[in-house]
Amino acid sequence: MIADFRSRIAESRLKIAVLLLLCVACSTSAVNKTAQDEREVLVIKGGKVKTLSSGDIDNGIIIISGKQIKKITTDPKDIPQGAKIIDAKGKTIIPGYFDSFTSIGLIEINQVIQTNDLNEKGDIFVPQLSTQDAFNAQSELIRVARVNGVTTILSAPGFTNVIAGKSSIVNLSDDLDFNERAVRKNAAIHINFDTDIKILYPDMVETRMGMLAKIRENFIKASEYLQKKKKYSEKLQDYQKKMETSTDEEKKKLEKPEPPDTELKLETLADSLEGKIPVIIHADRADDILRAINLSKEFGFKLILAGCVEGWKVAEIIAKKKIPVILGPVNAQPSSVDTFGASYQNAFALYKNGVKFSIASFDSHNSRNLPYLAGLACSYGLPIEEGLKAITLYPAEIFGVDNLVGCIKEGALANLVIFDGSELSKLLNDKNAKTDDPFQPLAKIEKVFIEGREIPFENHQTELREKYRRK
Repeated sequence: MIADFRSRIAESRLKIAVLLLLCVACSTSAVNKTAQDEREVLVIKGGKVKTLSSGDIDNGIIIISGKQIKKITTDPKDIPQGAKIIDAKGKTIIPGYFDSFTSIGLIEINQVIQTNDLNEKGDIFVPQLSTQDAFNAQSELIRVARVNGVTTILSAPGFTNVIAGKSSIVNLSDDLDFNERAVRKNAAIHINFDTDIKILYPDMVETRMGMLAKIRENFIKASEYLQKKKKYSEKLQDYQKKMETSTDEEKKKLEKPEPPDTELKLETLADSLEGKIPVIIHADRADDILRAINLSKEFGFKLILAGCVEGWKVAEIIAKKKIPVILGPVNAQPSSVDTFGASYQNAFALYKNGVKFSIASFDSHNSRNLPYLAGLACSYGLPIEEGLKAITLYPAEIFGVDNLVGCIKEGALANLVIFDGSELSKLLNDKNAKTDDPFQPLAKIEKVFIEGREIPFENHQTELREKYRRK
């Protein structure tokens, strides 16, 4: 009887505990829903909207719901009741900048090895690696870059592995979970034609001949691996058909085919041979650029060129092959045998020949300078609109994510920059001397939004400034 009484008490306690847990869960859910609802409808109105995909809209109204742009209009009647209004009258709204080649998230302090996940030592052929497995969501470099309008990046591995691994496209939001900020995981495989590799790893590769031979060797093995997988798939289908039509006695005699052993290196390269993932080859010298083009033709993978410091020398060929380029750094100097042909007019030459290209920082700590690099290209002939597209729309199109980032359109993520170009009119005392050129030094970024959230402008640099200003 006492045991039964104790059992009933234990059961009652369990029920109470379950009810308490349910209450907490409901409360948490309500808090999360409330937090979501608080930013559910945001309206930016009155500014000049440079959509970059469908022209400019004067006195535009952008309605943001959650993470996405719900509607773009000019009719104030479309503004939902209770929406938070941001007045952008006299200002310009552009898509957030997309740095299409940076090491943000993989390195913090160059000389502190614990913060450096750029390059894998011991093996220079590591296609199976992925930057998503090392991305530091709390990097201070994220806060610094986005203050200057950089909202999306291609987080890429370093340059001292020949086949360096896979990059990912991520938004520079505050999400700690990589899955929440990722626009596209494993966006591309990276290969480097870099002279420094021969210096760093003389025991593994000493010449360009050796480098290319070993790259080919890896792709040939991947091709053979792919054939094994296809043969296994065919045998498995044949086995399954026979199992469906055979008698019980016949089924006993059938032997199920064994799958080939999984090899991560070859699996990744095989994906490129099947067109599932593009290959980015970093090549600066004109002859290396042509080698990259020939290699892609030889094995049939989709090629994206990166670097291309001497791209102006072979721009016609790149254009004819319709190969996209991640260009940079635009301010590259003739500091090595790979960059002797560096020219500030490189971007203009590619544009003139019809090459689709983006402009990237190829940096981590200076990713924030991305708009200035585009501005430099514009000062040497590239039209301003093309310069802006080179750091917004074009990188998104190159990677096939322009439905989400790189332009302002309904359904896209609300990655936006609001800037004010009126400082020029104050300087010249001319109210008409206003510019919507974001590359002008007097163009002041006032607000940045990533996935519908306004980003605070505080970062490590501003905190240090305030700290020492008070001393």
